Amino acid sequence: MGPLPSLDNINLILFEYINNFLYICNMKKLFQYIIIRLTTRHASTAADIYESIFGSPTPPPVIIFSTKYNNVTPPKSPTNGSSPESIPDKKQEIKVALKYLKRKPIKSKQDKGSISMLEGVLATMT
Repeated sequence: MGPLPSLDNINLILFEYINNFLYICNMKKLFQYIIIRLTTRHASTAADIYESIFGSPTPPPVIIFSTKYNNVTPPKSPTNGSSPESIPDKKQEIKVALKYLKRKPIKSKQDKGSISMLEGVLATMT
């Protein structure tokens, strides 16, 4: 008998065999998918069929709901002028938007449509 191979050589050979095995497994999966894809119209349909036949690669995540709320702080009240008192009424909001759209130097087709729509809404509000 010859000398025994070193541990590094054994690891290298084992690694090579594992890589070849994984490559063949992936090629087999790819071949199965290609056959399914050739018999269906859409790639998404083929993927759904493949998944239903061979199962999903990872199980769906488990979502656990908890009713315990430890160390939860209530949201802070809005500051810097965003309180409900500083919000203008709808009519004022529409006027501001209309004023902005009318002042634009270059108006697109959508801007012109928005201007006429906002003017109509303002007319019905008064």
